[in-house]
Amino acid sequence: MTGTDEHSKQAAELRERAEQIFREKAAAPQESLEALLPDEARRTLHELRVHQIELEMQNEELRRAQAELDAARERYFDLYDLAPVAYCTISEHGLLLESNLAAATLFGLARSALVKKPISRYILKEDQDIFYLHRKQLFENGEPQAFELRMVKVDGTEFWAHLVATAGQDDAGAPVCRVVISDITEHKFQEDERELTARLIVLVSTSGDFHECISAMIDALHGWSGCDAVAIRLRAGDDYPYYETRGFPPEFVHDENHLCAYSPDGKILRDDAGKADLKCMCGNILRGRFDPAKPFFTAYGSFWSNNSTALLAGTTAADRQARTPNRCNGEGYESVALIPLHIDQQVFGLLQFNDRRPNRFTPVQITHFERMADSLTIALAGRQAEEERLESERRLREAQKMAQLGHWIWDVKTGNVDWSGEVFGIFGLDPKDFTPHKDSILALSPWPEDHERDKELIRKAMQSREQGTYEQRFLRPDNSIGYYHSTFQGKYDDRGNLISIVGTVQDITERKQAEEEKAKLEDQLQQAQKMEAIGQLAGGVAHDFNNNLQVITTYVEMALMDLNTDHRLFSPLTEIRKAAERSANLTRQLLAFARKQTVEPKVLDLNETVQGMLKMLQRLIGEDIDLRWQPGVDLPPLNIDPSQIDQILANLCVNARDAISDVGVITIETGNRTFDEEYCTANDGFVPGEYLRLTVIDSGCGMDKEMLGHIFEPFFTTKGVGEGTGLGLATVYGIVKQNNGFLKVYSEPGRGSTFSIFLPCHVCKVCQPRQESLSMSDMRGYETILLVEDDLSIMEISAVALKSFGYSVLAANTPGDALRLAEEHAGNIHLLVTDVVMPKMNGRDLAKIMLSLYPDIKRLFMSGYTADVITQRGILEEGVHFIQKPFSIQKLAAKVREVLAKE
Repeated sequence: MTGTDEHSKQAAELRERAEQIFREKAAAPQESLEALLPDEARRTLHELRVHQIELEMQNEELRRAQAELDAARERYFDLYDLAPVAYCTISEHGLLLESNLAAATLFGLARSALVKKPISRYILKEDQDIFYLHRKQLFENGEPQAFELRMVKVDGTEFWAHLVATAGQDDAGAPVCRVVISDITEHKFQEDERELTARLIVLVSTSGDFHECISAMIDALHGWSGCDAVAIRLRAGDDYPYYETRGFPPEFVHDENHLCAYSPDGKILRDDAGKADLKCMCGNILRGRFDPAKPFFTAYGSFWSNNSTALLAGTTAADRQARTPNRCNGEGYESVALIPLHIDQQVFGLLQFNDRRPNRFTPVQITHFERMADSLTIALAGRQAEEERLESERRLREAQKMAQLGHWIWDVKTGNVDWSGEVFGIFGLDPKDFTPHKDSILALSPWPEDHERDKELIRKAMQSREQGTYEQRFLRPDNSIGYYHSTFQGKYDDRGNLISIVGTVQDITERKQAEEEKAKLEDQLQQAQKMEAIGQLAGGVAHDFNNNLQVITTYVEMALMDLNTDHRLFSPLTEIRKAAERSANLTRQLLAFARKQTVEPKVLDLNETVQGMLKMLQRLIGEDIDLRWQPGVDLPPLNIDPSQIDQILANLCVNARDAISDVGVITIETGNRTFDEEYCTANDGFVPGEYLRLTVIDSGCGMDKEMLGHIFEPFFTTKGVGEGTGLGLATVYGIVKQNNGFLKVYSEPGRGSTFSIFLPCHVCKVCQPRQESLSMSDMRGYETILLVEDDLSIMEISAVALKSFGYSVLAANTPGDALRLAEEHAGNIHLLVTDVVMPKMNGRDLAKIMLSLYPDIKRLFMSGYTADVITQRGILEEGVHFIQKPFSIQKLAAKVREVLAKE
C-alpha cells in the first residue's frame, strides 16, 4: 500500500465518521430556514457541516500530537542536560554550538561560557591533529568516529577522553557534529598502570644489576608520569639518599641528597626514640609524621600539592624553614608528590614526582601512584631479598675461596659424587679432565697408612651417625705435598638408611706450613733463650774467671822467667800454665758460642790466613789423616778477626778428625758464591749477596738427620765422657752468626760430612797483613802509663810487669783514684790501660774524662768480658784497642807497644 492509498483510506474513514455525526445531529428538530431551502442548498449545507466537523476533529488530533511532541521534547532535553556523559554539538568549523551540563562540568565552566568557543581550546595541543583527522572523516563519509585523546580543563588539568562523533544538521540544515565525550582518565591510568606495573615487575625480576634495574625503573616512571622530575630515595643506614633521579638539577640533587641532620661535631641528630632526625617533607613521610585529615596528606601516608606556593603561604615561618617543600618551591616546582615505599610497616624508600606546572595531579593520580608504589615495593622487596641472597651466596663463595673451603656430596644410591669448584682447585685438578668417585679424595694420598686411618675414622662416624673430621696430606699434580681438613656427615631417610654423605674440604696447607714455621720459630726462640742464658752465664763466669786466671798465668809466667828449664818447679809451673790456657780457651768458646766474644776484625786474605794455619792443623789432626788444601782464585777480601778463622778451622778439623776412625782425608776449600732472592727464599736463613765460602770436607762416618738437628747445640756431643766439651761446633756457629754469615751442612751415614761456611765479602780491596811478632827489646818503652784495674792482684802484677819493660806506671784500683792521680800528675800521661767492667764507672766513661784532661792520650782496654761496653754485638768499635784476659806478660807488652806506636 502506497502513501496516497493510506491517505485516501484515512480521508474516507474521516468522511464516514463525519457523516455519522451529521445524521445524529439531523435527527434533531431543524430550524425553519433549513426546511424552506431547496434540496441542492440543503446538500451544500450538509457538506459544509460535515467538513466543519472534519476540521474540528483534525484540530483535536493536532492539539494532541503537539502535546505529545512537547512532552517528548521536554523528556529529550531532560535526558540531554542531565545525562552523566558529556554531549555537545560542534559546527563544521569546530565551534561549540551547544553542550549539556555534564560537558560544562567536565571542562569546569558554565554552559553559556562554552557557546561559540572552539573545541580545540579544550584539546591538548599535541593531540589536536587526532581530532581534526576524525572530524574530517566524519564530514566526508558520514560514518561515526570513535577515538581517544587528551583534553584540558579550564584550570589546565589534563584528562584522557573517549569521543564518539556522529554527523547531523542544525535547524537551518547546516552540517554539524554531535559528540559524546567520556572521561576515561581513571580507566586509562588503570590500563597504563597495569602495563607499567607488569613492565616494572619484569624489569625488576630480570635485570642483572640492581642499580641498572632502579635506573630503568625511574626512566619508565618518568615517561609514564609525564612529570618534569622523578626520583627515588632508598634507605642507606640511618639516611635515605637519592638512589636515582631524572630531571632534577645537579645542584638540587647534591644539596638535597641527604636527609639526616648533623650536629656541629658531625654526629647524626636523633629524636627521643633514638631515630635519626630527618629534615624536609621527605623526612616527615619517611618517619610517618602526617595527618590524613589535612588535604595534602593521604591515608596511605603520601604528601601531594598542586600549588606549593599557596601551600607555603599558609604555613608558619618555622614550618617554611624545616618541614615543608620549601626547596622544591624555590626551584619552581609547583606540583609535588611524595609517595612512601613501605612493606610490613617498614619504610625503606620514597618516590618523588615534581613538576613546574600547577595542578598536575588529581586524587585519582595519587591513588595510582600509591598502587604503583605498593607493586614496586613488593617487587623491590623481593628483588632486594634476592640480591641479599645472591650477595650472601657470593660472600659465602668468596669466603670459601679465601678460606680454600670446598664441599662435596656422595649419593649412596646412584654412586654419583659431586665436587664444588673449590675442591677441584684445592687438589689442583681440572673438572674437564677429572671425574670424581667416592674414593677420589682418599686416593689423592699415596700413603697407605693414611688410608687405613681415615677409613677407620669414616667407618666409626657412620656407625655413630655423628659428624666426622680428619686431616690428610695429599699429592698435587706437580708432586708438591698439600694438606686438607675434611668434615663430613651422613644423611639418612625415614627408615634410617644412609642415602648420602655430604662434606667439606678445606686446604690447610698454609696453616700446616705456618704451624711448622711456628714450631721452627719456637725452637729458634728456645735456642736463642738458651744462648742468652749461656751468654749471661758465660759473661758472668768470664769476668771473674778470667780475672783469676790472669793472676795465675801472670805469676806463673814471672816465675818461669826466673827459673831454668832444669829446675824442679819448671815442669809443674808449665803444666799450671797449660791448664790455665785450656781454661781460658774454654771460656773463649763459651763466649764465642754466645756471640759475646770480643773480637777485633781485620780485612784479610782468606787464602793467606788458611795457608798460615795448615802446619798447625796437620799437627792437630795427626799424621794418619791426609790434609788437602784447595784454595779458590781471585777471592775478594774478608773482614773478620783472624783468631776467629783459627777457631773455625781448628774446631771443624778436630770434629772431622774424630769422625774418621782410622785413616782418611780432610779437605779444606775456599771459593766465592753469589746468592739471589730465589735461592734465599728456598733456603731458610740465607740472605742475598756476595759471600766467601770456607768448606771442610771429611771422609768420616757421617751423620743421620736426627743428629744433624742437634750438632750446633751447646754441650751436644757423641764422644764419651771426658772426651769432648760439646762446644766445638756451637763455637763455630756462634762465630759465623756474629759475622753475619751462615752455614750449610751435608752428611749421610757412612759418606762423610761437608761443612760449608759463607761469610760476607768486604768492599775494601786492601788486606791488612798479619802482625809480625816483636822481639823482647822491641817491647820496651819509656812512656808513662796510667793503669786502672779494680782487681788489686791484677793491678799489682800488671804494674810490675809493665815496669819490667821500662814504663813509668801510675796504678789505680778505682776510676776515682785514677782521675785523682791524673790531675795530680805533673807530666804527660801517654797511655791509659783500663779494665772495662768496674763499679761506679766503666772503662769507656773513664777514657772520655781522661781525653778531656789529656787530649793526646791513647787508650787500651782490657777485660775478661766487655758486656758490650766497647763493642757492638761483641765486635770492637773502630779505633778501639783491646786485650782479652787472661793475657801473658809478653802479649801485654806487645799490645802496649802496638798502641803507643799508632799515629
